[in-house]
Amino acid sequence: MNFQYIAHWDLMYGYMTGLVVFIANLKFMKLLRFNQRLLLLSMTLKSAGYDILHYLVVFGIVFMAFSTMAFAMYNAYLVSFSSFGATIETLFSTLLGKFKFHEMLQASRYLGPVFFFCYVVVIMFICLNMFLSIINEAFTQVRLENARAENELEIVDFMMDRFKKWVGLGQSDGPAAQRKKKKKKEEETPYYCIEDEDPVEIECREIEKKTEKMMRLLESYLKEHQSPDDAKLSKRRIIVT
Repeated sequence: MNFQYIAHWDLMYGYMTGLVVFIANLKFMKLLRFNQRLLLLSMTLKSAGYDILHYLVVFGIVFMAFSTMAFAMYNAYLVSFSSFGATIETLFSTLLGKFKFHEMLQASRYLGPVFFFCYVVVIMFICLNMFLSIINEAFTQVRLENARAENELEIVDFMMDRFKKWVGLGQSDGPAAQRKKKKKKEEETPYYCIEDEDPVEIECREIEKKTEKMMRLLESYLKEHQSPDDAKLSKRRIIVT
């Protein structure tokens, strides 16, 4: 009996299952935006999306060229290169460090090592390093932007708000909503600088005055509660630098 038709659909079923799992993981990544640190991953991919798209075009052309060459060389000798799809899977496995160099060497004693050397240099050392450079540059920019941002919405607060809406308790005013209102109020509040004075310097002077007042109260407290036997206590001073 010929099971080639069944084996073909079983292979397609495996491909579709892998695609569905990949899409499900992409949808799950939307939850990462509720945490400031894990948000870096999705923001990095979003920031580098335009560059990655152009990179994938170039990488696809180069990779398909190597796949075509490998399929033409090893199609009649190795099972892992028996079809074009299997050839692509084998070359992707080579990127992960899983390959059988001795079989390639036996199938083609001279072209095998040359092909393997060129594939490793071009794909692994050049193309993958270009991809890592794109990700690294985008990650640096996103990290600087994310360092100035606040984690406005935690996953627990979000879940509680959605649960209250679902059970019909109305619009909830949880910690996340309070932080949003506070930030919106701060953004709407204008800052005025009189005679080119920095608001930060004004706040620093106010803090300094409050600190001096606190030190005077603390010294008076020490003088009132000092022991008569401790003569050195009266000579002590609190200095803030």
